Amino acid sequence: MAWFLLELHPTRPSFPADASPDELQAVDEHFARLARMAAAGHVAIVGRTQEATDPLGLCVFEAIDESTARQMADDDPAVQAGVFHAAVRPYRIALGSPTALQRALAEE
Repeated sequence: MAWFLLELHPTRPSFPADASPDELQAVDEHFARLARMAAAGHVAIVGRTQEATDPLGLCVFEAIDESTARQMADDDPAVQAGVFHAAVRPYRIALGSPTALQRALAEE
């Protein structure tokens, strides 16, 4: 298994302010899928930037190989619905803090 960085960019700059109900449904399905992957232990972290314009979603996840990682990104419901463009890059986690991650998750 290897780690990968998934970058998700909205397909238009006005998203999410003008998201349609279908797009919101696709994003809900996208998040539920990531939550299942996290529960199975295959996601290290998921989040998005908080700027009003040009938001960026990031996910560090585990896959068998790069081809599988790219297919996982292509199969994402929000990517398939045309809400996000996805880019996958091989990734190496160098440092981390379970304490900091717990604090960040508690801020939700």
